[in-house]
Amino acid sequence: MQYVPNHGYGLHRLIYRSRSRLPADGPSQTELDDLVAQAATDNRAMTITGALLAIDGWFVQALEGPSDMLKAAFDCIVTDPRHTAVELRAVEPIDKRLFGRWAMKQGRPDIPRGLDIGSASAEELLSVLQLATLPPLLKAG
Repeated sequence: MQYVPNHGYGLHRLIYRSRSRLPADGPSQTELDDLVAQAATDNRAMTITGALLAIDGWFVQALEGPSDMLKAAFDCIVTDPRHTAVELRAVEPIDKRLFGRWAMKQGRPDIPRGLDIGSASAEELLSVLQLATLPPLLKAG
């Protein structure tokens, strides 16, 4: 898996999905909290923001920041033993961060029914992350 930015070193968004190597019955909340806390610490040091969703044996993540920092973070993700089958879905220049309030936000697994993470497009994955990070009262019924 190789990260190749197309547009220099400005602000970019990276979206990937991977299969989780955490326990088959799903990672515990403590494992996820530890993963998110470590990611937030690392991301702050690299001026990266983003969101992570763990659902049905998948990780879905969007990261936003300087292209060179995203490359460094993605290189770490690819070699992280908690991930397998890491698939880079999109890298694109952006004008504004969608997840700028969080060094790393853990999304709740509120995926619309019928969405298959394994075949979802980058746009669908980004929409799922946005939905999963909304406060519960703001979600449409």
